[in-house]
Amino acid sequence: MTTWTVRLALASAVLATPMLAPAAPALAADPQAEEISQIDDPRIEESSGLAVSAVHDDVVYTINDRGSAPIVYAIAMSTGRVVGTTAVGGGEISDTESIAIDGEGTMWLADLGDNDKERDDVALYAFDEPGPGDHSVTAERYPVTFSDGPVDIEGFLVHPVTGAKYLASKEKKKQGALYALPEELSTSEANPAADLGRALPEDVSDAAFIADGSQALIRTRDAVHVFDPETWTETGVLTVPTVEQGESIAMEPDGTSFLIGSEGKRSPLIRVSYDAGTADDDKPASDGGDASVSPDTTPAWWVVAGGLAAVVALAGIVWGLQRRR
Repeated sequence: MTTWTVRLALASAVLATPMLAPAAPALAADPQAEEISQIDDPRIEESSGLAVSAVHDDVVYTINDRGSAPIVYAIAMSTGRVVGTTAVGGGEISDTESIAIDGEGTMWLADLGDNDKERDDVALYAFDEPGPGDHSVTAERYPVTFSDGPVDIEGFLVHPVTGAKYLASKEKKKQGALYALPEELSTSEANPAADLGRALPEDVSDAAFIADGSQALIRTRDAVHVFDPETWTETGVLTVPTVEQGESIAMEPDGTSFLIGSEGKRSPLIRVSYDAGTADDDKPASDGGDASVSPDTTPAWWVVAGGLAAVVALAGIVWGLQRRR
């Protein structure tokens, strides 16, 4: 092989070698998970949200995602049986996609679903956590608006310490978006949801903070994406068991596990182990345990250095070819 042919081959190899790029959030090994029960009530066919009680042992709440007379169901986690119902009034409620309980014991019902993106009456509803037994409440209604028109919101998060409230949109063919609500909500005026300009995964179906608020879990149909709420950057992806229609997520109060659920009859309640761990000295992430997450650790300057090295190598090869000729 002639010298110039060797040099040309080297040039091709340099150009074909991929430059170093930032590592994508790692897909974790399957965390430990177990089905603890199935929701055994024919009235619950479209369980769309979960919220675990911090004051009533063995109680988790759910709600169907449609209906003009919404009912929050209290479920015994260990058996899947309904142990309480709460009829919620206070407004025209039509598409409840998420529920949550804040650090003060207030239950939030998010009537923010809008598959056709045509609603102008979306709102949050707040009332005291009902507990077991049958109840009827008139909730406080907080209307929500979006500056860029109607948005289909499937995930609602309340920070367990600060009370800050966020909304996660559902997009089936492109990235979702994250919105923040005002610190003080109004019942008499519309509460504008501010787009934070942070991309979320496609097909978001629910969301929740972990117990201390240091990480946010964004649920999609087949995975749970971990975000750092200080920057709202994704730090990892958790694989979770496949269900009929991955729909809901709720952190358990002890912080060592979360629940996931599904739409459909006899919706399973699945407990997934979780260990936030530490990604560095300051920010929580995972230590590589059962539900590990791996942070993006590739320095950005490697990308620039790799590109410059390729350019310099190619320039040298071209110069050598010219001298040969």
